[in-house]
Amino acid sequence: MLQQKVKVGVGARHRHDEELATIFETAAQLAAELDVETVLQAIVERARSLIGTDLAYITLLDSEIGCVRMRVAAGNRTPEFMAIVLPLGAGLGGTVARDVRPIYTSDYLNEPAFAHEPAVDQAVRAEGIRSILGVPLIGRRGTIGVLYVANRQVNTFADPDLELLAALAHHAALALENARLYEEAVASAHSSEVAKAVAETLYKDLLLVNELHEALTDVLLAGEGVSGVARSLAGTLKLGIVITDRSHFVLAQANPPGTAPVAVDDRGCLAQSLIGNADVRAAVVRSSTDYKATPVEALNWILCPVATREELLGYIWAMLPGGREATDALRTAIEQAARAVALEMLRNRAAVETESRLRREFLDDLLNEHPVPIDVLRHRARQVWHSFSVAHRPFIGRITAAPGVTNSLERAREAIADSRPGDFVSIYGDRLIGLLPVADPAEAHHHLNRITSVLERNGIKANLVVGGICSTLEEDRRVIRKARELQDLLFSPSADQILWLEQLEVLTALFEPSGGARLQAFIDNALAPILTLERRQGATLLKTLDLYYGCFGNRAETARKLGVHINTLYHRLERLTELVGPLDDPVRSVPLQVAILARSINREL
Repeated sequence: MLQQKVKVGVGARHRHDEELATIFETAAQLAAELDVETVLQAIVERARSLIGTDLAYITLLDSEIGCVRMRVAAGNRTPEFMAIVLPLGAGLGGTVARDVRPIYTSDYLNEPAFAHEPAVDQAVRAEGIRSILGVPLIGRRGTIGVLYVANRQVNTFADPDLELLAALAHHAALALENARLYEEAVASAHSSEVAKAVAETLYKDLLLVNELHEALTDVLLAGEGVSGVARSLAGTLKLGIVITDRSHFVLAQANPPGTAPVAVDDRGCLAQSLIGNADVRAAVVRSSTDYKATPVEALNWILCPVATREELLGYIWAMLPGGREATDALRTAIEQAARAVALEMLRNRAAVETESRLRREFLDDLLNEHPVPIDVLRHRARQVWHSFSVAHRPFIGRITAAPGVTNSLERAREAIADSRPGDFVSIYGDRLIGLLPVADPAEAHHHLNRITSVLERNGIKANLVVGGICSTLEEDRRVIRKARELQDLLFSPSADQILWLEQLEVLTALFEPSGGARLQAFIDNALAPILTLERRQGATLLKTLDLYYGCFGNRAETARKLGVHINTLYHRLERLTELVGPLDDPVRSVPLQVAILARSINREL
């Protein structure tokens, strides 16, 4: 079952890569073409092929009359279909053009939600069309038309179809607008040298956009991810590039020679001095509203949101060198790159979600009361963490978030995974379970302190219980279960501490996980004669007793560690004997040592 899931995921990834390559290859071809008719025909043919439909067609907006007119089609059979005209708000196409949003229907002629035009319905019926998907064509100056795909049978278009067609429409609208502008510029060049220069500049811009398309296609197909996009942008456009997520965490940064890197804070986010700048805040608000590249004139930067449909994923920050202007072509190129980054971020998100699910399923199998065969479990273990054969320490974390921190468990997992990308960490029930590939206790303690520091920077406190060294899955199962029992026994919501199972496992043998009240009663009963003394005197005697047992009854060593004279120690031990009985009697010493150990932990918690 797991292998089948992995194969399905790999197949989906391959299909995604092929679709992505097709989109960018099409964009590059369209960007290089300057004839409007050729561009239009190429768009509908590629849309029909990419989505796999019977027809594809385009209607263009006539803003003066307030309608969309059929302009080009691929796969149609009747001449009447090419005469379709829809007022804005009428039918599917008029609604898409008016509302500027994608719409699809599985059975257009029987869809009551549309304002049907009899003549249009007759042409659609003659063509045999049933299901239609339409997306707006949006250029730099606004909506210019609608791109459709349609089938002659009833079927439902899926979200991936919509995303693909929307991505194609985005590139197509810009290519169509560029071709129109170029034809207008060439026409004007006959009467004006200035118009000729504009046409040449536009052509250079188109070549730049085409070069960027090719570079982005190579980067994404090579699997270089967001970092590769940043390097490609910086190298092609000759400017500094920073790509962040929506919380301004820096995902990638690339700078051409002579450009200083942008400062980040200790969380890896853009510095507050930049984010708090009034011009930057205004640009963030403006670009996050219309999802368009926006100049930050005070800094000579361009800010472009990375988004898909209505979800904001992050930003591209482009730093222009002195004297360079934020031209339309430059903003368009960065917007194209933002589309590529959005697709890559969605792909990464899907991969992370798949990996998280597989790790949760592995833990379910590992900790189940009726675990799967050990050979199967070993195979799954190698799939979710390559270091299972290395000696490691399991740890289990229970977290408490600061007010205002939402989805704290997932945020904690992400923070640990980002700081330790090679380690295993997963959500299991209401806790985190991690595997630390470190055997040495001092080194392990250092790494765990770094983990708690990372969580604190995200407003999260963690109570961690660290297990002993494991090298087999059977040992992992036993240690994780025992660590959870200890955590249930000692956990306090205000805790922010690292506990070691090796030191405290004796408590799980004596008390059930739900026996916190019994443990406290045991502590109070065993140490009552000392706890009822005056506070300072009681604390002194408890410390003396703890060190005495820690030194295995060696009085000279105990006095040295306490920093007192040996006679003072003898006086304290006599007083303790009066209170609790013979200190070296095993019947008395074992309960006393357990009570002191448990009390020290509970007081720290």
